[in-house]
Order: sequence, then structure tokens, then C-alpha cells
Amino acid sequence: MQIDPEYLTTRQAAEFIGMSAKWLEAARLRGEGPPHSKLPKAVRYSRSDLVEWMRERRVVPGAVDPAKPESAATKGGTFRRGFADA
Repeated sequence: MQIDPEYLTTRQAAEFIGMSAKWLEAARLRGEGPPHSKLPKAVRYSRSDLVEWMRERRVVPGAVDPAKPESAATKGGTFRRGFADA
């Protein structure tokens, strides 16, 4: 019988979200990344926390983010990469 745990190790969590374990460890040390639980000699990630964390980072192309000001591209202005508008 195979057990499908709710709480995953760093390696399992990294595989679950498609990132490396090193990236997940570094993000955790920077105070970034998904929520986790600290145990005496282990760190665990909840599957439901990982799913929620991924959903919070979902990007829908073409959608307007009300928290961000409009860019020149969305205002119909001229956008030239590497050059300042005169």
C-alpha cells in the first residue's frame, strides 16, 4: 500500500511544483517561497499550501492587473526596448 502524504519533504514539494529542491531551500532561507512547517529536524510542505501558493502566482496573458499602473504598451504608446522615449 502506497501512502500519499499531505505533508511533503523539500524534495517532494519541489517535484510537486516543478522546481528544484535547491531553489526551494534558497527561497525558504530568503523568507520567500511557499508556506512550510518547521519540525525539530525537518521541514514539511502541505500539498494544499503548495497548490494555493501556485494559484496566487497564476498569470493570465492579456489580463489587466489593477495593482499595476498601465505601461506604455497597454496605453498604446511607443515602446522601444533599450531606448528612452524622447
